[in-house]
Amino acid sequence: MSEDADIGPAAALLNAGSKARVPLRSVLMTIFIDVGMPRGGVLTAGGLQSLLAGLGYSKGAVRTALVRAVQAGDLVRAQTVDGAAGYGFSTSRRITAGRAVRRLYAARSPIEAPSWLLVHVTDLRPEERDRLSRAGFRSVRRGLHIRPETDISVEQAIPVRAIVARGRLTLPPDAVKPFRPENLRQEFDEIALALTALLEQSDDLVDLPVEQVASVRIAALHRWRHLMAEFEPLPGASGADDGWAVEQARAAVMQTYLLAADSSDEWLDTEVGIAGRRRATRIRDRFNPSL
Repeated sequence: MSEDADIGPAAALLNAGSKARVPLRSVLMTIFIDVGMPRGGVLTAGGLQSLLAGLGYSKGAVRTALVRAVQAGDLVRAQTVDGAAGYGFSTSRRITAGRAVRRLYAARSPIEAPSWLLVHVTDLRPEERDRLSRAGFRSVRRGLHIRPETDISVEQAIPVRAIVARGRLTLPPDAVKPFRPENLRQEFDEIALALTALLEQSDDLVDLPVEQVASVRIAALHRWRHLMAEFEPLPGASGADDGWAVEQARAAVMQTYLLAADSSDEWLDTEVGIAGRRRATRIRDRFNPSL
């Protein structure tokens, strides 16, 4: 499929509401989390091309993205049993992805974060400001940056000269607002509506060929991964999420994923993975309400 080919349901779902095509390298990371990690970690280049064709990406684009992901340290090349080209997460990326798995596949909202992490530093260099931003900190006053204390790895982004504090804070609404932008609220609405409509139109995915079902699974999960990366529980910010369709979106993603997994797992085992059947115990942990 060329990048200008007709847009199928999975590609339409993946790119809905986006002004530009979703970056392929980002989608690759979702695939290695969802498909690679339970299947020994290594996926074939040919299988990735087949899966990503349903999302509108050409074989050439996939080859280029794989090379660049290796150069960036996200993936490593791996030899498969039959000599075909294979790829897997680098050690650092696998650790990072592992931290995100529990929250990505959670069947219910997490409890609120226990406290805020506050950083005070006034003479930030541009690269330091960028690191804080990528780590989820938001500037709420001059020299004052905060984020929920949910991931100790973010402390690596804090300049050593900064004053750091942790604890319960009483914040005015304007300090909480950067964590709940309007466009993020709209994305929850959009994915809930889009997935509900897709399931209705496809008779719960029954009308789609298996390779398209696999692509829909990845598209839904990638949209959800993006939302979960941006939407963190806030300590003591009662009312901040009123009117947000977070649980409606979670329910739609969970229903779509579980329906898609039922029919696409075997295809992914044989066409994309190289280590035989998936590790069923790890699959059962995904969107399991008993966990």
